[in-house]
Amino acid sequence: MLLFAGILFFLASFNGFLSFFIITLRNKERCIKCVNIYLGILILCASIRLFADGLFTVYTLSFNNEIIIIIDLFFASIGTVSCVFYFLSLIHSKKVYFKNYLAILFSFFCLCVLLYTLQIHQNFNWLFQIIKLTIHLSAIICLIYIIYLVYFYIWKINSDIEKVKGQYLVIKKWTVFISICFFLILLIRILFINKSCTIIGADSYLITAIWLTAFVIIIIKQEILYGFDYLRIVIETVENNQKENKKEVLLKKIWEIESQVKNVETEKDLSLKNIVSPNLEEYIIKIEAISFSTDFFIKNSISMDDLATELNLPASHIAYVFKFHSKVSFSEYKKIIRIQQAIKQLDTNFIKNNTLEALAYEVGFTSYTSFYTAFKNITGKSPQEYLR
Repeated sequence: MLLFAGILFFLASFNGFLSFFIITLRNKERCIKCVNIYLGILILCASIRLFADGLFTVYTLSFNNEIIIIIDLFFASIGTVSCVFYFLSLIHSKKVYFKNYLAILFSFFCLCVLLYTLQIHQNFNWLFQIIKLTIHLSAIICLIYIIYLVYFYIWKINSDIEKVKGQYLVIKKWTVFISICFFLILLIRILFINKSCTIIGADSYLITAIWLTAFVIIIIKQEILYGFDYLRIVIETVENNQKENKKEVLLKKIWEIESQVKNVETEKDLSLKNIVSPNLEEYIIKIEAISFSTDFFIKNSISMDDLATELNLPASHIAYVFKFHSKVSFSEYKKIIRIQQAIKQLDTNFIKNNTLEALAYEVGFTSYTSFYTAFKNITGKSPQEYLR
């Protein structure tokens, strides 16, 4: 039984460390870094704790039960705070909150040091219990705050753009899952709060199983690490590469080069396929170049014919590319490029001397309403929320 428990703990910790390295690698790929900082810390703390449980089990090390409780509370506190800041950064990807995060962690660290001091002096056992309950109460408050954040700022978000909607759905499912995991772990800890802390118990098995499931999902479905602004991050990478004159297709999340987004059926489309397919990559590179190296897409009224004229290509060829090899429509593609331009303007203090209505017209929208809707559809937040 002990050997089985040890294997379970080591398996979970191994998957946890693997998840942590995946998150670290994703940061290098220009993912939302501030989001993954907190998720990485959360996963790392859980992994270290599970690895420690495995050591305690396999080698049957005997430690003072109260000290084990303190260590457990310390790692649980880091995980709880990291979970809150993970959701905060997922919603407000521009902000890191790292100073606030360290301040709260320091206060939990002081509480755990105080717990250890009180544990040495048995006369203060009543105070030990009060502080232990305070830490658990803080975790409950954190859970309530997490539910508030995810309900109003994540689960209610929607988009009319299919590609963005798909990413939103991934994030929603992931946040529902991680919130349920967090709730179950906290519930298990509260239910077993007064048990005489033997390392191997029903709570240890249950919590390990929950973490193992979460780790496996991270390893298999890495889209959860992109965050809501993944299109913006990809576009920023494209712009940087365009400046370096890289002649390659860069918006791989939007284009489908190897296959088609839908079947070619009509004779006209079949004849176009034979002409366009050999030049498909070249066409897409030209579309991306004009998107990020010029202000063509921020003109008020541009059509696919205008784009074809600008690229000196037949309009039917451009129409074929967007119909069969783009995961977004031409109209949606225009919105994505324009909103990216708007974000750049907001980041360079355009709003300091102008209004959001002026910005809407500046980047090619015909009204503030259409700008507001597109901004929220693509970024997951309103222009006002983005500025906060």
